[in-house]
Amino acid sequence: MIYDDDKAAVELLKSVDKIAQEQGLFRAFCAPPDHPSKKSLTKLGWFDGTVEPYEPKKNPKKYTQQLGEKIIKGSKNAPLFAIDFVLAEIASFSFADAMQIERDYEKAPFPGIVFCPYKAQDVMSSSVADAMELFLMHDPFYILKDNELYKFHVTKESPHKLFLN
Repeated sequence: MIYDDDKAAVELLKSVDKIAQEQGLFRAFCAPPDHPSKKSLTKLGWFDGTVEPYEPKKNPKKYTQQLGEKIIKGSKNAPLFAIDFVLAEIASFSFADAMQIERDYEKAPFPGIVFCPYKAQDVMSSSVADAMELFLMHDPFYILKDNELYKFHVTKESPHKLFLN
């Protein structure tokens, strides 16, 4: 999911919270200390998988592995509905590190649904190759604009399509 408004992302999670509960999913999140999700999701009973001390810049890969271990342990192997706002912060200082973490995760994903949202400005400031890799990894991908969610699919096209409708 690509977004540019932290509060809209939290509102989206609040709106799907009931469905996640009804499905018996273990609701978890991790986020920077000042992120709006901390207060809102904790109040809704979500498990906070953020590892303290909060130091993702020191070793992003190791830190995200610790997040995953904490969330899996907290879930007691129940299917997850989780969102990782820490990866968005990692992308803000190293999109390459965030993409490597995504590649590693794809090799051994957690059971359930895990969202790693990215801030629009971080995706837009990356290379086209990195953005395309991200979009292809998550096809379909979603863009959150205000409180509206849009679904996108990626297809490779022939240059001739530019002239055809």
